[in-house]
Amino acid sequence: MALHLDINASISGCSGDMLLAGLIGLWHQQSGIPESELLQQVLAHVVEVTEVDISATIEPVDTGLLRGYRIDLGGEDKFLGIRRIRSSLETLGRNLDSELPQRVLTMAFETLVEGEKVVHGVEDVHLHELGTVDTVLDLFGVVYIIEKLGVETVSVHPIETGSGRVKTSHGIIPVPAPVTQYILSRSKLLTTQPSVVGEALTPTGATLLAAIKEVFGGRGSMVWNHTSAGFGTKTFEDRSNAVILRLGSTSQTRSTVTILETNLDDISGEHLGHASTVLMEHGALDVSYSPVFMKKNRPGWNFRVIVKNEDTDRLSQLIMKYTGTLGIRVYQQDRHISARTSSTVKTIKGVRVRMKLGEYGGKYEFDDLVKLSEVTGYSPLELERFLKEGDEL
Repeated sequence: MALHLDINASISGCSGDMLLAGLIGLWHQQSGIPESELLQQVLAHVVEVTEVDISATIEPVDTGLLRGYRIDLGGEDKFLGIRRIRSSLETLGRNLDSELPQRVLTMAFETLVEGEKVVHGVEDVHLHELGTVDTVLDLFGVVYIIEKLGVETVSVHPIETGSGRVKTSHGIIPVPAPVTQYILSRSKLLTTQPSVVGEALTPTGATLLAAIKEVFGGRGSMVWNHTSAGFGTKTFEDRSNAVILRLGSTSQTRSTVTILETNLDDISGEHLGHASTVLMEHGALDVSYSPVFMKKNRPGWNFRVIVKNEDTDRLSQLIMKYTGTLGIRVYQQDRHISARTSSTVKTIKGVRVRMKLGEYGGKYEFDDLVKLSEVTGYSPLELERFLKEGDEL
């Protein structure tokens, strides 16, 4: 069954701990495991990697209209700094089984760092409030649970940013904070007209939503299976401080994609190959090119990129940037896809070997076979045969 996560942040905003609390609520409903045990499972990973003994509790919240959870972090924030946070997240990311949550984790933190550099105009930044172990917990916890829930598409509703001023280590600054403003501008996240006084959208909340939207972005009809809310510690006079999350099912066998296409007669093979790599790294579903004869009998290339509908404008700009083309044909196409899952088959010599499982068969992740090849000296073709036959390496 396909899973869809609907982050509706239009009530009062969003922060990392609010997302984490709401996701734990959904995970509890899906698994039946007590919320406190699920939180401790996330904490255990963070403590093991950061070697910081942090504690947290999760409590149910019922406003009469909304039901969800709030996370309370115990003790003082432990400052880690950029290098230690980055190394911790890289280690935690390698423990995830799926590639997409890994991308969210990396993108979210690097966007935070980039925002600090741009706002302060320096390369050497310290993150201050964002440089604590809490940031590791929020970022990793959110993507870890997204993986556990089996999320494949995410829609992000317009977000309340708040207004007024907030006190920080840099003094009193306007809301939304400069780093939050940078993330909103960079990611093109939609916002609502501010209607609450105070900081409703935090930098961590914004960077998580931006990364989730870019990696998992998608819209479509869905049937809600579970609903939960993540509450923040701040209170507002006229509304609950909560982000609503809905988990549902969508059709996994039919979808619509956008095809971007252009003909090129003035590009070298090196640039064409590099453009293909860049587009795949930035979310293209597939890139292909084939030889064609163009006007004046010139040999050229038909460059074809399949993208998610919401990525049309962004990836069109990349195609023009990296190929130099002056125009791109855009059209939508329905497609049927086989239901699929991804699982780790086994770990050999420290390398996780994953397999894509479809309705009618499976295939080993080629990137994993390449990594294993570097360790064992066998070719990916040999390794694939060994794994199928159950031979020991």
